Amino acid sequence: GCYFLFLVTNNHSPSVRFAMRGGWIFILCIAWAQRAIAAIGPTIRASPELRALQRTAEERLGRYDRTLGGGPDLFIALGRVPEAGQLVTDLELEALKTDAFILRSRNVSGRLLVVCAGRSIRAVGYAFFEFLQLLGFGFLHPLKPVLPDVLPELWYPLDVHESPRWEFRGSHYHTQHPLELTNLLNGYDDHGQTKDRERWALSFNAWQDYLDWLLAQKQNYVEWMLLADRRRKDQKDHKDDEADLGFELSDERRWRLQTLVQAAHDKGLEVG
Repeated sequence: GCYFLFLVTNNHSPSVRFAMRGGWIFILCIAWAQRAIAAIGPTIRASPELRALQRTAEERLGRYDRTLGGGPDLFIALGRVPEAGQLVTDLELEALKTDAFILRSRNVSGRLLVVCAGRSIRAVGYAFFEFLQLLGFGFLHPLKPVLPDVLPELWYPLDVHESPRWEFRGSHYHTQHPLELTNLLNGYDDHGQTKDRERWALSFNAWQDYLDWLLAQKQNYVEWMLLADRRRKDQKDHKDDEADLGFELSDERRWRLQTLVQAAHDKGLEVG
């Protein structure tokens, strides 16, 4: 849309007033269009199985337009898309181990092409988060990523090839303690209640941040212990708790846990 701002007085003839209005509208539309074009972030393309990673990439990098070191001429290829073949050959890809990755960038036909390649979903994720960290992103705390104000100017060309030393690299989230995600991972909302699915889902973005942190640390597995509120089962005569009886074995809790697990699987991570 355009914002209309013009000053017309009764001293102008009708034709002049009309022309002035049109001129102002035209100028403001051009200014708005230029701002909209400048606000476009990097171009990101991903193979179908990497849609979740593509959404993550768009969320992390979408704000970085040309003025912030990004813009559409920064082209990021995730996985097996046609553009990736310009920098990573099929032979190189087939030679990789399951969780090994290649991160490579070059200036191709006037645009900066970045290829994140691997044979698994999480391997491509490892490459992408390696790229983010080379740009100045930080993932020390799982729920408090550090974002650079501006992307650096001199970070390319890149040619990174990594392969994990250990096959099993995971984390145990200690839900026996009142950590940030303890309630969410057990199907409870932030007040320990179970009735409102939407209230439970309010913390879901924090789970996505945690999964991204796992990829940034090149982990492939996460587990946690499921808890049960025995007090609810012992207070069957208490009317306020009646609706919560049996939640731990309910279809609703199963659905919430499946939602958490699916989000991890969408990023190639295993859950136990």
